[in-house]
Amino acid sequence: MSKKNFLDNNNLDTVMKVLLSLARETYILKDRLSLIEKIMDKKGVVSKSDLSDYIYSSSERNQAKKQSDEFVQNIMMPIISDYSDLSDKDDDRS
Repeated sequence: MSKKNFLDNNNLDTVMKVLLSLARETYILKDRLSLIEKIMDKKGVVSKSDLSDYIYSSSERNQAKKQSDEFVQNIMMPIISDYSDLSDKDDDRS
């Protein structure tokens, strides 16, 4: 039984997996840098324990979720728009 490809091509699916892995790691770094900047503003220095012990407030979690969603949407937009364009063409044929 063959596996259905997301992009109808094994090579494209592999590239997409790599892209999403890199995007995830980039977002983690972006989020970590934001936390470092926040702690630096408050204390002037940052230790590893400052980062590991930091507890996000509810509003900070909500803001992080919003930023994460926007980041993913920006990365996925070319693919989503390509599929949307194909769907629109299929609708036109009906």
